[in-house]
Amino acid sequence: MQRTSSRRLAGRPWATLLLAVVCVAVSGGCLELDTHIQLQTDGSAIITENLVFFRRLLDLDTGSDGGLRLADLLSKAAVERRMKNMGKGVKLISHEVRDGDQASRVSHAVFHVADLSQLRYVSPFLSYVDYPKNNAVKFEVEPVFEGTWWGRRAGDIAVAARPIEKPESAERLKEGEPVPPGPTPRELQTLRELQPVFRDMAKGMRIRLTFESYGPLRATGFGYRGRRAGAANAELIDFSDTDLDNFGGLFLENEEIMLELLRGDLGGPNLVENVEKFVSNVTTPVLLTHGSAHNKNNRDEIYLPPSKELFEKYFQGKMLTFYYEKGPDKTRPATFQEIGYQGPVKPVQK
Repeated sequence: MQRTSSRRLAGRPWATLLLAVVCVAVSGGCLELDTHIQLQTDGSAIITENLVFFRRLLDLDTGSDGGLRLADLLSKAAVERRMKNMGKGVKLISHEVRDGDQASRVSHAVFHVADLSQLRYVSPFLSYVDYPKNNAVKFEVEPVFEGTWWGRRAGDIAVAARPIEKPESAERLKEGEPVPPGPTPRELQTLRELQPVFRDMAKGMRIRLTFESYGPLRATGFGYRGRRAGAANAELIDFSDTDLDNFGGLFLENEEIMLELLRGDLGGPNLVENVEKFVSNVTTPVLLTHGSAHNKNNRDEIYLPPSKELFEKYFQGKMLTFYYEKGPDKTRPATFQEIGYQGPVKPVQK
């Protein structure tokens, strides 16, 4: 069981976007944030971001004392301000604001980053205790020269998204340690009364962050859907109001999950139990609960074979050690013929 900790919003570069996207959505807000990061063969990446505010949310938002309104986050100026915190070498290729379905307003932005390892973005790891003040991740690209028993294979490119600052995880209770008191019956009743309001406000909500390679992924440390079909993409988060729980009911109608969400416990045992098998159950949300005391897997790397350009950048002239092989050839020079990706390249998503 995890200890609960107070959470507060902090004035970080991502705070405004998070207030609009994560806090509003998870606490009930009619919006979508759908971001697609596509790795190119030269190590650069195209980032496509769709931010959608539905009319019901826009009508409720009048700003605070003349301050920023949610609709202002759709503007090109707001996109350019966020871009300044997305890392070195990020450029805005295009941006438009248009009307969407159901009287919504849509911001469609396309960015290019010259080197994926320079990209910074909103963190998809909502279960860390200090998420409100540590809510951005950096993307890391690393060549694997030596294989391991736990999944790294020599010759792979490993891609990961990790918190910029060391995150704070929930503490696990030690054996014999008393369980912290939970909410009182009165508090539980109040939360139950709020559940219908939450579910109504969450209609149309979706948060998704997808990584896609130029070709099929070999594996990921956290698992991904479509492996047998040679999928080139993996979701780091995909959470919507239409997702189901393990029993086939609506995720947001599961009372135990809802009580955890309304208490701000995004790493609670019921939530974790209902998302941990997302690889085999495609109806549940994709939520990587890193930082939760109940999470069973904190691995975060995506593995893929190098393109010709990435082979020349990272592996040309290097030696590789293959973990499961034996004999004198276990360590041998890297060759593109053995480890490189030689198939068709995925087209750029517009």
